[in-house]
Amino acid sequence: MGRAISLGSKGEVDAMLIRLSLIETSMPEFLRVPVILGEGEIFLYCQTGITCNEEVLNDGEKIVGIFSGVNATKMIMEDKKASVYEISTFDRAHSMFTKKRLNYLISLDKSNLGYYIADNPNKYQQVIIKKYQAFHYLHQSKKSLLPELTKALDAAVQEVGPIERAKLILN
Repeated sequence: MGRAISLGSKGEVDAMLIRLSLIETSMPEFLRVPVILGEGEIFLYCQTGITCNEEVLNDGEKIVGIFSGVNATKMIMEDKKASVYEISTFDRAHSMFTKKRLNYLISLDKSNLGYYIADNPNKYQQVIIKKYQAFHYLHQSKKSLLPELTKALDAAVQEVGPIERAKLILN
């Protein structure tokens, strides 16, 4: 997403698809297409038997796994005191967490989409950090398309429903 924001600020990207609303402050050149494509929560997952609450994010002695790139997990941690370990893929995050190489991991979930970090998320402690919505975004230079795009996208969502079986893009 960082590359898209950089290119967008130069007017070289027309749209970004299925992005979390939490990242809007990072991309002022883009306008939200006001049709909700998905909703969910961002969780702090913790290994069992350790303290699991939002306060661990401000503990300078803790290490929290997040996803690399410009994304919601990084934005959540930017003003926190805990150290971060950046992970490039969901598969790697899943592997590291389930093998207990990380005690803490921030990830997202969407109803009916499944969990990214564990086959059985109830096996781990979890705390909701933020709720999110996902939208398409249109570059300001294309704002004349917004009313027609909104109408068409809303009709499509009404016909087929919100995103149920696709992974939301974090970076």
